[in-house]
Formats: sequence, C-alpha cells, structure tokens
Amino acid sequence: MDSLAYTRELDNLILPMPWTGLIVCLDVVALYPSIPMKDSLQATLQFLKENTPLPNEAQLMIIKIMEWVVSNKYIEHENSIYHQVDGIVMGEALSVMVANIFMYKVVEEKILHKWRDYILHYVRYVDVILSWQSRHYKHKSSKMS
Repeated sequence: MDSLAYTRELDNLILPMPWTGLIVCLDVVALYPSIPMKDSLQATLQFLKENTPLPNEAQLMIIKIMEWVVSNKYIEHENSIYHQVDGIVMGEALSVMVANIFMYKVVEEKILHKWRDYILHYVRYVDVILSWQSRHYKHKSSKMS
C-alpha cells in the first residue's frame, strides 16, 4: 500500500470516542540481512501448504529452488565479489516475497494475533508496521492485512 492509498484509508477510520488509545509505528531494523534462512523456508512451505492448491511435490520443489537461490547469493561492491552468508539479499524479486511471508508468519500470525481484539486499524508494508490500538475497547472485526 502506498502513502496516498493509506491516507485515503485513514479518512474512513472511525475511532470510538472518547479515544484513549495508542498509535504504534514499528520499523524492523535490517530485516533482509536478519531473516534466518531455515525459518524463512519453513514459513514459506507452511504458507504454500495453507494458501495454494499446489501438490506437495511442487511445493517441495519450490522450496528446494528457493534454498538454492538464497544460498548462492553474491554481491559486488567496489569491484570485489562477496558471498552473503546471513539473511537475504535486498533487491531480488524472491527476497521481497520471502520477507513478506516471514513477517506474516512470524509477526502477524504469532505475535499480533494475541493483540487482535485491541487493534482498531493495522497496516504493514514489508518491514514497517502502523497500528492504531485501543487500551480498553475490544474491536472484534479488526482487519489484519
């Protein structure tokens, strides 16, 4: 979601009055080089199983290809070539997908689920999270996207 689309969405946000909540903004520092490969591959496989009709063999093949791609990443900097051993490389199409799935499976499913009843509005763009939360108001139809 871009900034303009988000500001339009905020125009329609209705807060309970009186509102004594919190606006929380989080930015994951160095997300891409911090993503553990094994955990991200497991999260991706789980995501594929839950959200695609692909047969098991196809899902496993996707994971094996992903594992090869993320394990064979090289960066050129000032005429030197480096092999990146931690995390994923920024700028690759695969990296954005892996980062989004990792954040969804680790942050949104495991952590934010506990706070769902207090979240009035939530939006995430890769590694940036913005949330409007209530301290007392329980909102049963929170949108977690």
